[in-house]
Amino acid sequence: MAAGRIPKVFDPNLLTLEYRNTLINRFNVRSDEIGDCKIWRGAHNSSGYPQAKIRDPITGNLRVMSVHRVLYSILSGNDLGRHNYQVSHLCHTKSCLTFRHLIFEPAAINTQRNECKGAGQCGGHGNDNPDCIFPNT
Repeated sequence: MAAGRIPKVFDPNLLTLEYRNTLINRFNVRSDEIGDCKIWRGAHNSSGYPQAKIRDPITGNLRVMSVHRVLYSILSGNDLGRHNYQVSHLCHTKSCLTFRHLIFEPAAINTQRNECKGAGQCGGHGNDNPDCIFPNT
């Protein structure tokens, strides 16, 4: 599995409450409030997404994982195991860890959001999917 990817089975409920709180605190300490976004100051992968070494709840090994995916999983309780779903940034800011800016949705909707970013405005995403957020406009 590629670095920065959470394994298909990542259940935050397998983490102890203490470790979940440790991760949330670690993410908060390594982030800065910039406008409406909480921006990760730690490492990033080659695509610009935040990453950190996190203990895998299944294997117990330290792995490089995507911080926004792990945070979303912990705060939502969602195991992120649904195929072809992604944690999207409604604000189009890859380093953002603001929970209300993150959503778990089909990859096709995330692709539409990239088109909105290019257009500089949200064209809507139907089926009760939230509109994009343009915090710096």
